[in-house]
Amino acid sequence: MKNGSEVTPGLVPFASLSNIPGLKEFDMGAWLGVMVPGGTPKPIVERLGAAVQKIMTAPEVRQSFMSIAVEPDYRPGDAYARYLRDIRDIFSTVIRTNNIKAD
Repeated sequence: MKNGSEVTPGLVPFASLSNIPGLKEFDMGAWLGVMVPGGTPKPIVERLGAAVQKIMTAPEVRQSFMSIAVEPDYRPGDAYARYLRDIRDIFSTVIRTNNIKAD
């Protein structure tokens, strides 16, 4: 999905949408994650992280996600936190640059 250079498994392209312009430099997709409240004891965070990793890397779970055009991308706690900061920074820049305001 990055920069339109990858094909999403399970999705059929629509010929009628092929003329819609995209943003090559825009590398964004939908995501979801598991989070815990700040201050959660480290052993609990580690146990939960290990369980999520085991589930998300299981072949049958990966295949199930891929069958609905979702590419599983497990990121351990620190990597996920960096990703969330990066996303925040990207959208903060877009909002500031374009003077976007909430109604």
